[in-house]
Amino acid sequence: MTSSEAMISDCPGAVSGMIVEQFLTWTQTASLESRVKATAALARAFLVSEIDDHDREALEATLTVLLDDPAPEIAAAIAKVMAPSRAAPRHLILALADGPPEVAEIVLEQSPILIEAELVDFLANGTPSGQVAIASRQWLSPGVSAALAEVGELSACTTLANNPTASIPVYSLLRLCERFGSDIDLQDALLQRAYLPIEVRHSLLTEIAASQATMSLSQTGLGGDRAQVIAAEAKDKTTVQIAAAASAEDLQRLVEHLRTTGQLTTALLLRAVTLGYVRFLAESLALLTGLSRSRVEGLIEEGREGACAALLAKAGLPQRVFPAFIAALDVQRELAAEYGFRNPYYADDHRFAARVIERVLTKCRENAIASEDDLILLLRRYATEAARDAARAIVAEIQKRPPLLLPAPGQVDADELILVADDQEVQAPDSESVEIEWEDEIRVEPPMHVEEYSVAFPVYPEARAA
Repeated sequence: MTSSEAMISDCPGAVSGMIVEQFLTWTQTASLESRVKATAALARAFLVSEIDDHDREALEATLTVLLDDPAPEIAAAIAKVMAPSRAAPRHLILALADGPPEVAEIVLEQSPILIEAELVDFLANGTPSGQVAIASRQWLSPGVSAALAEVGELSACTTLANNPTASIPVYSLLRLCERFGSDIDLQDALLQRAYLPIEVRHSLLTEIAASQATMSLSQTGLGGDRAQVIAAEAKDKTTVQIAAAASAEDLQRLVEHLRTTGQLTTALLLRAVTLGYVRFLAESLALLTGLSRSRVEGLIEEGREGACAALLAKAGLPQRVFPAFIAALDVQRELAAEYGFRNPYYADDHRFAARVIERVLTKCRENAIASEDDLILLLRRYATEAARDAARAIVAEIQKRPPLLLPAPGQVDADELILVADDQEVQAPDSESVEIEWEDEIRVEPPMHVEEYSVAFPVYPEARAA
């Protein structure tokens, strides 16, 4: 401990003007390390010592003068002590916040003295590192968060998204997505927040889906209009998936967001209804027509063609798509009755969706809609997507099953079949067996007689009954 530091520490209850005068004289010849330690001690004395107003003014003046020291370490020593305290002099905190970046960052991140307007001003006129420091503050206010979302650099916006205590308004989260939604780090930071409004989740996930969908096109040199179409379809598909999993309240907010941003299109509604998500269609029509959701759902469930057409017209949809919408609703009621669904308005089965689209296409052809019509072409694309999704779902189900190992040909006992799954041998139940010969098209290398591959498969009672 230096002599000056010891002098301050030994007089915690009475820091006299003489001690301050001796301190200033000592700093002219002391080493930088000693000056840093003594300055920190002087700052602590100002905060914790019981001194009269005269001595406090002297200490405050001394600390203010020390800010003029050409070594930034002196100001940093004051900042580290003063920044967390509410008792720090305001002018001293503001001076430190205007200092070198390594000093300003300490105060901008920690000081409770700085008010919202001052922080916003530092955001607009400060350095990127200063923006990051402000974005790291605990319990950041909505106003400062909004300013960061508007003018902050990417690093500061990512820090803001990673700040779990920051209060960020929905419109500011959407602004972050608008400015830097394609950045992977920002995407991860937003998606990991404890609560993310459905509007923001939609903006992020649709941007990710569009990027992934167009990535392969860019690698093959294709782009332009084709890339835009694929990106738009990927966004619509993701939107429908988000809507399908949304609660009633979130769905209402999502539909309002889509309408406000111009994303509630006829193509999106047609995709939703042909995939079986009638709940999304009903919420959208309620918003577009001004009718209550229960009234819209009642008209859809009744299925009267004239009423449905009037509903679609009131919503502002083009008349040429009415047959497709009405057909989709009719088909879903038919399939709901066929499958015995208790509620036909929640379609979570890709195979069900594929059947809906195929029957809608059939009904559109019956209504003499030309096969080259762009509506038919759109429905065909939806049918292709549904078929591929159904195939993926089937494969995913198969992959979840335990591996099944069959004995090699020639080792099969004709009287019993042993199935080995997960290293466990399971004895097949006793039952009547039937001989099944392999088809002649099967080729076996090296060539062998087909008769050698006869396998006895059990016939169970339910199979005989069928």
